[in-house]
Formats: sequence, structure tokens, C-alpha cells
Amino acid sequence: MIPPEASKRKNWFIFFQEINHIWKQGSEIQVVECDMKIQKAYAYKGKMPGLASGGGGTSFEAPLKYANAEYQPDALIYFTDGFGPPPETWCRCPILWLISKEGATLEKMARFPGRKVKMNV
Repeated sequence: MIPPEASKRKNWFIFFQEINHIWKQGSEIQVVECDMKIQKAYAYKGKMPGLASGGGGTSFEAPLKYANAEYQPDALIYFTDGFGPPPETWCRCPILWLISKEGATLEKMARFPGRKVKMNV
């Protein structure tokens, strides 16, 4: 799950380097670009896409509902700056929140479900 506010070129590149490493290990990866709603969803095939589309507000609800109803993944890696209210939607799978260096503090994300990791690059 990738909100466009997190799509600054450096962060985007770093995030997709990590996604590419996971994909090379044989994982199926579905990329979902979102802000207040889902803008685009597609299967990752080993190439870094252009910067995320959209950009305007943040809601974590739509991608979690999508994961529950449409895709049903083993886990979510949610790349975000973390600025937005915690989701109210319960997710059926584990969530790893990957927070950009400039993003919210881990303390501000304490009410978010799942694990949180702050990028330091």
C-alpha cells in the first residue's frame, strides 16, 4: 500500500529496492497506490513504477478494506509518512507500517495496528 504523499523520489526508490528484494525471493506482490481512495492497483513484476498517482489527504481505510475483500494477502507492507488518523478497519492479515524518515514518530503511530518501522535513510 503506497500513498502518493510518500512518493518523493528518494523514498520511492528506497521503498522499491526493498520490495524488489522481497519479490526476488519468490513473493507475489500487489502494489496499491492510495490517498483518500485507491488510485491504482497492480502486480509488481520487478520494475520500479513511476511515482504514485493521486495526492490529496490520507485515509488508511480503503486499502485495508481492499486487502480484506479483494486481494486477501498474507501480509501488508504499508509505505507511508504516517500522517493521518489510525484506521478503524480491522485487517485480516498482519501489517508492517514502513514510515518515511520525515514521517510521523512511532509514538504518534502507537494506536495503529501492527508493527511500525521508521526508515532512517
